[in-house]
Amino acid sequence: MLKICTKISFVFLICLILSLGVDYLYRCTYQENYQLPKNILLHPEIDDKYEIVKVGNSHAEDGLTFERYKLKSLSLASVAQSFEYDLAMLKMYTRQIKKGGIIIINISPLSFSQKKPRKEDNVNMNFYDGRLSPFLIPHLKAAEYLQIQIVPFVRTGFLWREKYAKEVAEKAMNTYAAEWDRKKKVVELVPETNITDKVPIAGVHTFIPTFKVQEIQAELDAPPDLTEKRFLESTRLMVDKWYKSGDFGIEYFEDNTKDLKNLISYCLKNKWQPVLITLPISQVLLDGLGPKYLQNYIYDNVANLDLHNVKYFDFASDTRLTKNGYLFENSDHLNRKGAIIVSYLLLKNLDDANYVSKETDRYDYE
Repeated sequence: MLKICTKISFVFLICLILSLGVDYLYRCTYQENYQLPKNILLHPEIDDKYEIVKVGNSHAEDGLTFERYKLKSLSLASVAQSFEYDLAMLKMYTRQIKKGGIIIINISPLSFSQKKPRKEDNVNMNFYDGRLSPFLIPHLKAAEYLQIQIVPFVRTGFLWREKYAKEVAEKAMNTYAAEWDRKKKVVELVPETNITDKVPIAGVHTFIPTFKVQEIQAELDAPPDLTEKRFLESTRLMVDKWYKSGDFGIEYFEDNTKDLKNLISYCLKNKWQPVLITLPISQVLLDGLGPKYLQNYIYDNVANLDLHNVKYFDFASDTRLTKNGYLFENSDHLNRKGAIIVSYLLLKNLDDANYVSKETDRYDYE
């Protein structure tokens, strides 16, 4: 028995040495330093605590900015983040958020219909990057987490093959693109442009993001411009994804509603002020989804909640936003200018509802 254990230990030691060697070569090749595991425990308390926090998926990540709020802010939004992970992120930062702090909870068009990840899925593995304590990650796959955070060298061979395959694919694509451009021989016409700091005339769309209230109002007063052709492809992708992929559906309403209730309850328990919002998507996408999509997938679910007097601000039904294609990066995400404008409107709503004082507003009024 001792001999067998000795042989097994020897084989294990050889494998360990080889794995470490391959890992060293991999990190030298791609200049990647080994990082010690981080955020195993919850974040410690700080003196200067956050006063406003946003959680949600990429719609909130791209579509809200607190730059001109006179409040210390924190973004805990990320791609495909569900209510369940919103709660986990808030728990991670509980000791760093001020009592009475405002928690902006984004309810996107897919928040209630999003499929909950299971342990056998890889949907939640992007949270294994150290943002969350392993004690908070829902549906944690312990073996995967250990490989990524604690003993990453055991995955080096896989990562190296994956990176090499990606480099080969990119090289082939770039070569093809360069050859295509050479054959086209198209002369690009550069339109004349005049850059000016003057306030635009009402009814004229501008491309430059600005914090000037007069220009924001001019954009809101401008006539609709759907730029429908620009959003057709992304609209097709979103409609197919939300209706046909199997990752979204009405069968997930109940679970996600329960997660949102838990999220609201946790905020109230910690003496925070949760605020629900829905950010706009383009009218082109709304038309593609059908006239009752928002009602069936958002509003009916919100109506079934016990909000405990929590405010809900809906920007998805504001046609000044949905019908202005200049505010969107694609059919369902706001661009920089759109984020600035919607954040301004949110600030006005927060002021009217006495969540903030007028001194919080640092937008430009001159």
